[in-house]
Amino acid sequence: MVSAISIALSLLIVLHAGLGSIAALDRTTVIRVLEEGHDFRARVRAARALGSSGDASMAEHLVRALADENSAVRAAAAEGLGRLANPSTLVALRRSTHDPEREVRDAAERAIRAMSASATTTAPTGPATPAPSRRLPVIAVLPPAQAIDWARTSYVVVLGSLVNHSGFAHAPLEAVLRQEVNRSLIVLRGVAVLSAADPRADADRQIAARHLPQYRLEGTISHVRPETRGRDLQVRCEVSLVLMDEPSRNIRAALNGAATGTEPLTSARATRERALAEQALQSATRSAMSGAARAITTSSHH
Repeated sequence: MVSAISIALSLLIVLHAGLGSIAALDRTTVIRVLEEGHDFRARVRAARALGSSGDASMAEHLVRALADENSAVRAAAAEGLGRLANPSTLVALRRSTHDPEREVRDAAERAIRAMSASATTTAPTGPATPAPSRRLPVIAVLPPAQAIDWARTSYVVVLGSLVNHSGFAHAPLEAVLRQEVNRSLIVLRGVAVLSAADPRADADRQIAARHLPQYRLEGTISHVRPETRGRDLQVRCEVSLVLMDEPSRNIRAALNGAATGTEPLTSARATRERALAEQALQSATRSAMSGAARAITTSSHH
């Protein structure tokens, strides 16, 4: 049974300006994958991304990941803590030096050594070094088809056409839509995600042998509307997704979401419109995908 992710996403989300708001979206997604991702490979990637973020506040999530059921995730979390060099995590790292798995113990010991070396390094004099960006590196959280754990798979979702029909010309929007749909699906327990463009021979054999229900998810960016409200620039985005039987394409559920990004109006309006459109699209897609788990399980019972 697929379990819904208990994350409240309103149908209208107002985002604030600046890099910090984009980074917050990135951090939230990666943290979700680390804490709730079904595939351990996705959790490993998420742990590495948090460790590379330069944001010491991410250490608490990596400390929790030291207790992950998979040793590769625990090792990646220990390595990440070494890179973040937050002294408050030393106690947790010392506990991990007694982990049952050698790779985890070694990673924890390296992290402790790296932290000790960092503490004894004299900071250079001169102008302060700017704080690193808190925007996390983009990570590929969708494992390739050959890496799917078929023994733990209960449903298969094939990602089909995901396109921008809004009339708002910004090429990256379709990639943002696909990425957010991927990220929302990867944390659903028991769901294997395939791309319609991937080779399917091995997957089709697994699906047939295991009698797995198979669905197709397609969607559009139906509406992107910039407008000025007083001294603010706003961009509203609406997304429509459809869950269908595969291969018959009978419609099973419609998933819709909307969000609005807003920030103070500046002279660089065109640039900011595109940035706000991406932010609003991320939130609109998450809003729509919040109903995906229920739609998949309900469809399988009919």
